Amino acid sequence: MHIVFIVGSYYPYYSAVGKCVGNVAAELEKNNKVTVICKKKFTEQINIEYFHNQRIIRVETWEDKFRNKLNIGIHSKRRIYKQICKFTLNVYRISKVIKTIFSKVSINKELINSYVDALNKIEEPVDVIIPASMPFESVVAASKFVNQPHNKSILIPYLFDQFTGSDTLHRYYINKLFKRKWHLDLEKFVFSNSFSILAMHSLNKHFFNNLSEFKNINFIEHPLILENIYSNKISNDDNEITISYIGGLYKNYVTPHYLLELFRNCNLEKAKLHFYIVGNCDEIVNKYCCNFPEKIINHGSVDKEIVDREVARSSILISIAEKKGIQMSSKIFEYMSAGKPIIHFYTVDEDVNLKILKKYSLALCLKQELGNLEQNIKLFVEFCQKHSSSRMLYEEVEELFYDATPKFTAKLINKLIEPNKFN
Repeated sequence: MHIVFIVGSYYPYYSAVGKCVGNVAAELEKNNKVTVICKKKFTEQINIEYFHNQRIIRVETWEDKFRNKLNIGIHSKRRIYKQICKFTLNVYRISKVIKTIFSKVSINKELINSYVDALNKIEEPVDVIIPASMPFESVVAASKFVNQPHNKSILIPYLFDQFTGSDTLHRYYINKLFKRKWHLDLEKFVFSNSFSILAMHSLNKHFFNNLSEFKNINFIEHPLILENIYSNKISNDDNEITISYIGGLYKNYVTPHYLLELFRNCNLEKAKLHFYIVGNCDEIVNKYCCNFPEKIINHGSVDKEIVDREVARSSILISIAEKKGIQMSSKIFEYMSAGKPIIHFYTVDEDVNLKILKKYSLALCLKQELGNLEQNIKLFVEFCQKHSSSRMLYEEVEELFYDATPKFTAKLINKLIEPNKFN
């Protein structure tokens, strides 16, 4: 079978969704031909690359090229050119916000067309298309492709995040509310073209309330329970408690304020807090780094290999839930795969991550309330002192969370695409 995945960011600069797809693709490539269509991280990346037994096809929109050029320009040594690029980038960002507000749906049509063009250029027959969302453009593009005359490909959307209910995508609540019907109609259209649907458990309520007519849904978990290859090669420094946050930080969504204030005020000897982050909170983190340079370090964005090394090297791993608590943090599964102690910060009692972490014995969950700061500092310090050298064996973790392993999802996909299922 020839299986084509469509994702946003992929090898070697994986997004959270890209890493999930990569894990499943690595299992499926053992018995199938696998192609992955993804976005370029930067213009210089090659268009086609082979990784293990996967063919990777990269696309880039005009907007991506323009933005990448400006991002390079703002680091120029030529002062005037640097200022021009900064100004132009700000104008571009404002125009994107305006475009998002006044468009009928919050969709990048140019990205959809880039994905469709890449699909059309694949010479071999495509048996199965699995678009991973976000970005939702991948699902729309796959739907357009399978709707072409004489196309025999089957569509299996792989849904990780909300589209209609996304706060970050639609930017403003009123914008999300105003476009809700159009976005639901778009979801219904693409799902009506689907042979089957794979969706995270956190989307169960959305389907039940808004898309109950679709019965061909398999609710699954993030396929991220996979042994960290560096776990037995790298050990943490006995002379330091290495505390690491790895992942995205976004203003008004996933924010570092509470963690930074807690760590600033705790008296934890030999402890350092490391950040490996993407998003728009660098300024916030860097302010604390400047004030406490020996205790708080921001390493910025790093590739997947470095992430895996730092997870293995860390004594304690930090998770921060998004404010509404409706989105499962994929990073938690990667943390558990390494068997490391986890401190999870959450905002609402209904946070979906709490149910998972309840099964994991090396976890401490702290609610982000200012009134509880002193008590949380005490719990934080006690946990770090007690568990900085604690580990859980990978075999134990895999047994606890088998449905979150890539081989579980790969077996499900193989079962769905058996020839007698659709011939």
